[in-house]
Amino acid sequence: MFEKKEKVLKISPNLERAKSLLKASKKTLRFADSHKLDKENCGEIFKSYYESLVQILHASSYEKGFKILDHITFSEYLKEVLLSRESSLLFDKYRKIRNSLVYYGENIPLEFSKNSIKEIKKIIKFVESKLLK
Repeated sequence: MFEKKEKVLKISPNLERAKSLLKASKKTLRFADSHKLDKENCGEIFKSYYESLVQILHASSYEKGFKILDHITFSEYLKEVLLSRESSLLFDKYRKIRNSLVYYGENIPLEFSKNSIKEIKKIIKFVESKLLK
């Protein structure tokens, strides 16, 4: 069961924190959307979309009574709690790419970034559709 995972704490649902994180996710998304994607900034913009996704995943998990302690576990959350294997696989793919940008200073091509951002936005919409609101 998901709540028995090592990097998951079962907590009381925290709707106020979920609302706050949803608001932060939307703000981060607006920031990312406000920049024209180009060869020079595509990694930074990609990271902003990823951050928006993580924020909405935190919102969802707090709403459902989970505190998730690492990004890897969000893949499992998507698969086991929100019931989307596809989103889980994509999130894990983008988690690794984000880590290569942040921790290893790697770059990603512009076209790859464009396609990745489209998929991240779809995951964000999926997670948002699962929120109570």
